Amino acid sequence: VLGSASATTGPDGRASTTVTAGAVAGPVAVQASAFGLTGVFNLTVLPPGPAIPQQNIRNAISGDAGVTPGGMTVIYGTGIAAGVQGTVVANGGFLIGGLPTTLEGVEVLFGSTPAPIYQVSNINGQEFVIVQAPFSLAVGTTSVTVNVGGGSTTVTGVEVKDYQPGILERLGPSGE
Repeated sequence: VLGSASATTGPDGRASTTVTAGAVAGPVAVQASAFGLTGVFNLTVLPPGPAIPQQNIRNAISGDAGVTPGGMTVIYGTGIAAGVQGTVVANGGFLIGGLPTTLEGVEVLFGSTPAPIYQVSNINGQEFVIVQAPFSLAVGTTSVTVNVGGGSTTVTGVEVKDYQPGILERLGPSGE
């Protein structure tokens, strides 16, 4: 959307207007004409980043808010896994070899460090990603950036704790 379809030049011969991106991601061409000359400006509209409240970044085992160095972290929000139905698990569910730092177009950074991703899920409309927080995190706070398909959201002030104990339990086939 153009701020104005026409603009008057100033004393320096320059004119300006604003362009507001639409809701659809992709290329946009803006054409300007003056005195028989035409110029085209190519822009790219990026998708919005996911919506992630700070309290939705938690230890994946204990459910405690915040993160711990090397801990499994779950990040809940909208726009994380919109194109996923169910769960996509890294390496086919086999934790052999390293985990990817991008899965289903999702990337998570703690500061500038990419996090290994265990899974990306969209279960009954609840979207989340489970990652391993970097062991290099210092106790205090950190920023967490979630990139999804060109859109990006950074959550600042995420608490980094010394430890977040939790018990990971796996039941046998009879539920025991």
